Amino acid sequence: MKNTEQTAHSIEQLEQYEKNKFFVLKGLILSFIGWQLGQIMGDHFTDILHPYVLFVFQLINLLGALAWVGFILYFIKIGRFLKNNLALNHQINDERTKLIRLRAMSYGLVITLGTTALLFGASILFDAFAQNFALSGTLVARSVLLVAVASTLISYLLLEKDA
Repeated sequence: MKNTEQTAHSIEQLEQYEKNKFFVLKGLILSFIGWQLGQIMGDHFTDILHPYVLFVFQLINLLGALAWVGFILYFIKIGRFLKNNLALNHQINDERTKLIRLRAMSYGLVITLGTTALLFGASILFDAFAQNFALSGTLVARSVLLVAVASTLISYLLLEKDA
């Protein structure tokens, strides 16, 4: 009897996870973009931005980083739950889900390569025509990281929603 109650409780938890999945994915995307965009603006455009605008970006950076940590802790909790319930783990990680993950990662890779090419082209133009601005390596690396993670997560969200 106790095993049946435990299975029913596990299924309820899994259903709650499924209900929250799109909210969590959207929050993960927005928190990462806010965190990285705030960091990029605060580190590379301090001389251009008004102090109030810079403060807003620093606030977005802080809130995004805290939210990102919260969502990652939520994913760790879900991972532990699925590790303890192997039958539910196999249900949630079925072939359809694996295919969606693979497609999202391939879309993210293509978008990342496109972004890298655009930034490379922009750096050539900035070197040729802009005397007082250059794309630094950290700006390019952070921009590529931002696009790579965000595009993969957005692709996964859209593919999961369509499926």
